[in-house]
Amino acid sequence: MDADFKTENLENAGTSWCEAMMIGDCGFDGNIQDLRLGHPKKGIGKAFCDAIHKSLSSQHAEKLLSGYGLSADTDDEMAFEKVLQTFNDIGFYPPTIAYAEGLGMQTYMYRFNELKSMAWPLAMSRNTYSGRCLLFQNYNDHLDDPQLRTADVSHMRCSNSFTERNHGRLGTAERAR
Repeated sequence: MDADFKTENLENAGTSWCEAMMIGDCGFDGNIQDLRLGHPKKGIGKAFCDAIHKSLSSQHAEKLLSGYGLSADTDDEMAFEKVLQTFNDIGFYPPTIAYAEGLGMQTYMYRFNELKSMAWPLAMSRNTYSGRCLLFQNYNDHLDDPQLRTADVSHMRCSNSFTERNHGRLGTAERAR
């Protein structure tokens, strides 16, 4: 192998000028992977199980798959949601925690876990689509009164928090570190 490897500590981009950071997650950020997958639901349970068995030891593969209730013969629709949940739990939540805890600067972490408020393609109870709708006010005409109040409060709190932080006033948000 012919390569140059860095052995010294590398500075994270932005740590010399960024004083604080806000990062967060929604309860089901991994659902955006449905776009990348292109909806190949037919046989996805078997394909995913085969890939996990090729990638992990038998013991770890079985532990992961049983933890998510996945097997080669899981119904395609259910398997698709469980695969996306696995992607979420591995690819979204841990990096959010790692950034919040490991950047060496003041970090604020939010968790947006609003119950699913409208009919979406995926039947998960919480998802990032509803978070976007509530935060950016995209679908207010489809919300009932309690959901509209949540949208207004969510929008106001996030807008105020972002504005305060951008102007050097940290406000009252809870710190992750």
